[in-house]
Amino acid sequence: MRDKVILDLLEFSEEPLPNVKGPKLDPFPHNGGHIEFLRLLGAGEHGYVFEVIIESHRYALKMFKFYNPIGHQQQLSILNLSDNDIIHQFDPFFAECRAFGRLKEYGMDGDAAVHCYGYIKLPPAFESIATRFRAVIWDRVSESRPFRGIVKELVSPEVPCFTSQMTIKMKADLLKLSKIGVFARDIRKENYRGGRLTDFSASWTWPHVMLSFKGRDAHAREVQEDLFDEMTQEMTPTSSTESKVFDRSVIE
Repeated sequence: MRDKVILDLLEFSEEPLPNVKGPKLDPFPHNGGHIEFLRLLGAGEHGYVFEVIIESHRYALKMFKFYNPIGHQQQLSILNLSDNDIIHQFDPFFAECRAFGRLKEYGMDGDAAVHCYGYIKLPPAFESIATRFRAVIWDRVSESRPFRGIVKELVSPEVPCFTSQMTIKMKADLLKLSKIGVFARDIRKENYRGGRLTDFSASWTWPHVMLSFKGRDAHAREVQEDLFDEMTQEMTPTSSTESKVFDRSVIE
């Protein structure tokens, strides 16, 4: 029998994030107990997803790599944005906080996307636990900074990314999201489970600098729809894609 992999939770924080204008995500409510890591579900550009147990309940926990704003600083230098503005709008962790926060505001959490229970912070000791699951790339720049994660609904591995019967609602959901200022952008089958979005780490949520230019929201909506059509056109009613389970479905 495998030894249990357990870590103490950091003290509960009452501060919604990000601490800037716009939608925010509340912290995951816990009593400062333990978190048990069961297995690694997937890995991607922005982080790793684990199946965990917190206070007797199972969740999908997405732990984010540390964000370096240098790339976006260079791309957006003409706009003279502060480091704080860039971090709170482009850091994948904050991007998901903003998107899920907006979904909660409009009662769409758990419908267009999997249910989100809030964000969580883990102490630096988490890195040694992650290594046991071969999750080793975190892009850390400070040994003292806590690791950040978002607690989400754990969807059964028997549930497919989506089926052809789900696509009408999925496309309608994307339109609903754009109307409330959420653009998921990274539309791929790996980012769906049971016809619901699982990932917003590349999303733009209003207010956002990339949506502040005239016509940019309409352009973002068109690009998103094109990506969706391209994704669904690859499917046929008899395609094995409909029943395939993607381990990375909760990542990117």
